Amino acid sequence: MNQTKLPLALVAAGLLAHSADAKGPLPVADVKRAKPVDFQSEILPFLRANCLACHNRTKAKADLILETPQDIMEADAVVPGKPDESILFLLSAHVDDPPMPPPENKASAKNLSPQQLGLLKLWIAQGAKGTVTAARTIEWAPLPEGLNAIYSVAVTPDGQYAAAGRANQIFIYHVPSKKLVTRLTDPSLLKDNLYKNGVSHRDMVHALTFNQTGDVLASGGYREVKLWRRQPMKSQRTIALNSDAAIIALAGDGQALAVAEGNNIRLINPNTGAAIKTLSGHKMPVTSVAFSPDNKQLLSGAADGALHIWNLADGKFTAPMVAMEKPSKITAVTWTTNGKLAVTAHEDNLMRVWDVAAALGEAPEGGLKPHKELKGHSQPILSLTRIPNNDTQILSGSRDGTVRHWDANGGNQVRSMTHGGPVIAVSVSPDATKFASASENNTGKIWNAANGQQIAELRGQRDAKLHLAKRERELAFAKKEVTYHTNNLKAKADELKKADDRLKKADEAKKKAEAAPIAEKKKTLDAANAEKKTNEDKYNKLKTDYDAEVKVFTDADAAAKTAETAATKAKADAAKPVADLAAKEKAAATSKTAAGNAKKNLDNLTNTQLKPAEAKAATAKSAAAAAQKAFETADSEAKAAEENSKKIAGDANKKPEEKQAAAKAATDKRNAANAAKTKLIQAQTAEKAAVAAVTAAKRRVDAAKKASDTTAKASADAAKAAADAKPLADKAKAAQAAAEKVATDKRKVANDSKTKRDKLNTDQAAAKKAFDDSTKKATTAQGEYDKLETPRKNAVNEFDLATKAKAKADATHKEADAGKKAADEHSKQLETAVASNKEATTKSEMPIRAIAFSADSQQVLTGGDDMKVHTWSATTGEALESFNGHKGAVKALVFNGEKFISASADKTAQVWSLGIEWKLERVVGTGDAKSPLTDRVNTIDFSPDGKQIATGSGEPSRGGEVQIWKIADGKLAKNFAEVHSDSVLGLEFSRDGKFIASASADKFVKVTEVATGKIVHNFEGHTHHALGVSWLPHGRQLVSVGADNSIRHWNFEAGERIRQRTNLGKEVTSIHYVGLTEQAVVTAGDKSVRLINTSNLNDARSFAGGTDYMYACAATPDARYIVAGGEDSALRVWTLADGKAVATFEAPKPPAEETEENQ
Repeated sequence: MNQTKLPLALVAAGLLAHSADAKGPLPVADVKRAKPVDFQSEILPFLRANCLACHNRTKAKADLILETPQDIMEADAVVPGKPDESILFLLSAHVDDPPMPPPENKASAKNLSPQQLGLLKLWIAQGAKGTVTAARTIEWAPLPEGLNAIYSVAVTPDGQYAAAGRANQIFIYHVPSKKLVTRLTDPSLLKDNLYKNGVSHRDMVHALTFNQTGDVLASGGYREVKLWRRQPMKSQRTIALNSDAAIIALAGDGQALAVAEGNNIRLINPNTGAAIKTLSGHKMPVTSVAFSPDNKQLLSGAADGALHIWNLADGKFTAPMVAMEKPSKITAVTWTTNGKLAVTAHEDNLMRVWDVAAALGEAPEGGLKPHKELKGHSQPILSLTRIPNNDTQILSGSRDGTVRHWDANGGNQVRSMTHGGPVIAVSVSPDATKFASASENNTGKIWNAANGQQIAELRGQRDAKLHLAKRERELAFAKKEVTYHTNNLKAKADELKKADDRLKKADEAKKKAEAAPIAEKKKTLDAANAEKKTNEDKYNKLKTDYDAEVKVFTDADAAAKTAETAATKAKADAAKPVADLAAKEKAAATSKTAAGNAKKNLDNLTNTQLKPAEAKAATAKSAAAAAQKAFETADSEAKAAEENSKKIAGDANKKPEEKQAAAKAATDKRNAANAAKTKLIQAQTAEKAAVAAVTAAKRRVDAAKKASDTTAKASADAAKAAADAKPLADKAKAAQAAAEKVATDKRKVANDSKTKRDKLNTDQAAAKKAFDDSTKKATTAQGEYDKLETPRKNAVNEFDLATKAKAKADATHKEADAGKKAADEHSKQLETAVASNKEATTKSEMPIRAIAFSADSQQVLTGGDDMKVHTWSATTGEALESFNGHKGAVKALVFNGEKFISASADKTAQVWSLGIEWKLERVVGTGDAKSPLTDRVNTIDFSPDGKQIATGSGEPSRGGEVQIWKIADGKLAKNFAEVHSDSVLGLEFSRDGKFIASASADKFVKVTEVATGKIVHNFEGHTHHALGVSWLPHGRQLVSVGADNSIRHWNFEAGERIRQRTNLGKEVTSIHYVGLTEQAVVTAGDKSVRLINTSNLNDARSFAGGTDYMYACAATPDARYIVAGGEDSALRVWTLADGKAVATFEAPKPPAEETEENQ
C-alpha cells in the first residue's frame, strides 16, 4: 500500500515550529560536478546525524520519513529537478519557516553546513534519485559532548586487549598494535534509530571487567549488566586442494589464488572459492608459483627445472627458460618488483635471474640462458620473495640456515643474516622495513631490513606459553605460600611446645600443692570459723537488738516529750473556756430574773386595765350599732311618710283630712327619727370614749410586752451563750485529761525502754569482745590455711588454663599442619603441572614452514607442523593470536588485505580474517523499573571459576546490593540485599571464591560468605565513601580505598585494621592487586596512578601521564601492564616493571563538519 501523499503546507505546519528563532537563510555552497550525488554515501550521513532522530520509520514527526529517496518522494518533501520548490531544501536552508533542525532541539542536531546544503540542492536538481542498500560502512556514534570521561577500564589477562567505558560506549583496543579494534554495539539499541553503531548502553558505563580467559567482557550500566563474548577465530571459507604440497600464490589485487597441484596450476577466486581456470603444461610437478607485480602473468617452476611464464588472460605460457647442462629442480620462484626479472632458486644451491622480456620473445636456439647466477648459499634455497621498495632486490632463505638480501640485477649480495636452522620460508614487510624467516628449528625471526639485526624471535604456541607462564607464577606464589605455611607451622609448633611445657609444669605444681597438710589446717580453720560464726551471730543479734532498742528508746522519749508538751498546752487551752462558761452562766441567771418581773407587770396590766376597757368598749359598740339601726329605721319611715304626705297633698282627689292626717303622720315620724338620732349621737360618743380607753390600755400593755420580750430574749440569749460555752469547756477539760494521761503513759514506755537499752549495751560489749577474740583466732587459722590453699588454687587454675592453651595450640597446630600439607601438595601439583606445561610448551615448538607480513606491516603470521597459524607483533615479536582449523601442517601463508589464506598438508586452503568480533551474548536486568538490579551497576567481578559474576549496585542513601548471577543463563544465583545501607561502589571475589569483599558509600568495607550470605567481617574506619577494595592473593588480608583520601589495610582473619595511609591529597578512586604479587595499583583524584607496597602502603612506583581526575585502573595478572583512565578521557597503558608508557588511547574527536574545501 502506498503512503498517503503529504501536502507541502501540512509538512511545514507539522514540523516543530521555531520560526521566532530564525536568523535568516543559511549559506549554500555552489557545488558543480558532473558525477551524480550518491544519496547513501553523501546525503544520508548528514540526514542521519541531524534529521532521522525525528523523521524515521519508528518515529515520524509530521508523517515525514527521510531514510530513503523513496520515503522522501512519498511525503512530497522534494520536487525532483526543482530544489527551490522542495520543502526539504527550503526548511533545511532556513529559507522558509520553520527552520530545520529546530533550535535547541533534544537530539543535538545541527544546522547543515554550506557544503551539505549544496549537495542536497544538487541531488534534488539531479532528480533526487538513489537507493539505500543494507551493506554500509559502520558510522560510529559521536561521544556526547562533555561526557567523555572514562569511569571504567579493563584489560584481558594476556594483555592483548584493553577496554574503556566512555559515556554509554565501550571501546576495545589492541594493546600490542596500539589500535582501536571496535566499539561494542547492542543491536537492540539500533532498532528505533535513536542510537548509532558503537552504543553499548543507554546510560554511562560504570563497570567493566574481563573473565579469566579474556573472551567475555561484562559491562555495567543503569539497572543492567551486559555480557559480550569475543568470537573465536574461525575460517571464513575452506577451499579444497588436490595436493598436500600446499604451494600457493595470491595475486596482488586479491582476485586470484594460484595453487600448484601436481603438473597443473589451478586458479581460484579466493573471495568465492570458485575455480577460474586450470593452467596445464608442466611435465613434472610444479614446485613454486608467483604472480607478476601487475597481476597479468604467473611464474611457475617445476621439479624438472622448467620455468614457465603464463599469460593469465588466455592461460598460455612461453617456452621453458632452461639452458643448463644439468637441469636442477626449481625450489622457489619470484619476480623483481619492477616485473622485468624473474628469479629461480634451485637444488644446486644457486639462484638464477631471467630477463622476462627476453623470455617473452622468441626463444633462442638451445633455450634461454639466465641473466645472472647468484651464488652464496651452501645448501638448497627453499624460499624467495621480492623487496617491495626496490626494483631489483630480493630475499632468499636456505637450508644452510641463512637469510640473504640480494640485488638480482647486479648479481651481488647486500647482506646475510644467520637464522640458526634450515630456513623454509622468508617474507618482506610491505613497507620494506623488516624481513622475516621461518625455520625447521622451530623458530621464526624478524629482521631489521636496514641493518640485518634481529628484532625478535618467534617460537612456540602462544596459548602454551601463556599457560606455562601462568602456572609458573602460580608455582612461585605457591612456594611463597609453602614458606608462609612452613613458618606458620614452626611458629605453631613452638607455641604448642610452650603450651605443652606449661601444662607439664602446671601439673607438677598442682600435685605438689595438693600433697601439703591442707585438710588439718582446713579443720582448724573450720572450727575457728564456726566459733567465730557463733560469736558473730550472737554479737550481731545483740547489736541488732541494741540498735533497735536505741531507736525504740529514742522514739519513745521523743514521743513522751511530745505528749508532755501537748498536756501542758491542753491545760493552758482549757482555762479560758471554763472561765467563759462560769461568766455566761451567771449572766443567764440575772437575765432570767429580769424577764420574770417584766412578765408579771405585763400580766397585771392586761388583766386589770386592758381587758375591762375592752369589755366596756364592746358594750358601747353594740349600743352604738343598735342606735344606728334604730335611727336608720326611723329616718326611713320618716322619709316614706314625708313622701307620702307630699304625694297626698298634691293629689286633688285626696281629702284635706287625709292630707292633714298624712302631714301629721309625716311630722310624727320625723320627730321620732330626730329622737332616734339624738340617741345615736349619744351612743357613738360613749363608744368613742370606750375605744380611747382601750387604746390607752393597749399602749401600756404593749410597752410592758416589749419590756417583757426584751428581757425574755436577753435571758434566752444568755442561756444559749452559757449552753454553747459548756461543750467547749467540757471538751477542753476532757482534752486536758486525755493529754495528761498520754504523757504519763509515754513517759512510762520511754523509761522502760531506757532500762532495756542499758542492759543490751552491757551484753553487746561482752559479745563484741568474744567475737573479736574468735575473729583473731579464725584469722590466724585462715592465714595458716591460705599458706597451703592459695598455691594449690593457683596451681589448679594454671593447670586449667594450660590445658585450654594446650588444646588451642593443638588445634592451631593441626590447622597449620593441614595448611602446610595442603600448600606442599598444591606446590607439588603445580611443580608437576609446570613440568608438564614445559614439556607441552617444548613439544608445541614445531618446525615453522610458512611466514608472512600483514598488509599494514604490523603483524607477522607463521604456520607449521603444529597445524595452526599464529600472529605476532612485527615490532616486538609478541605472540598475538592463534588460528585453529587445519588438520595438517600449514605450509603456505598469503595476505589479502585484512584477510589471509593458509594452505595445509590437509589439502585445504582456509580464508581467515584478522578482524576481532565481539557479540552481545546476554543481558542481565531489564534497564527499567522492573529490573532486579537497582540503580546503576557500579562494580562487577567474575568468580574465580568464571561461571558467575558479582554485581554491586543500590539506590543512593537507601540501600546497597551485592548480587551473584549465573553466566550460563543470566539468572540470579545469590542476592545479598541487606549487606550495605548505601550504594555498593566496589567488590571483589576472594581468590578461592568463598568470600566477596564489598566497599560502599555507607563508609563500610564488608566481607560476605558466598555460600551462606553471612557477613563475616565489618571493617569500619573510612570517614567517607569506600570506593574500592581488593584482596591480597593469599586471601588473609585486603586493602580498601576511599573518598576520605585514604588507603586502609585490613587483616581478614582477625577482622582488624593493620595500617592506613591518609596523606593522599584527593579521593582514592580504585584499587587492584597485581596478579599474585603483594603490590596494588591505585588511582586518585590528584591525577595519579601509583603502585603501592602492602607492607607499608608506600609508593613503589608512579605512572606519569594523567592530566585530570583518575577514576579506574586494572592490571594484567602477569604484572606486565597497568591500564587506567579518568576525566581526561585517555586510556593509558604502562609497563609495570619500569612505569613506561606503552600506549595512550585518546577519545575519538567529533567528526568535523564538511566545508567547501571538502569538495
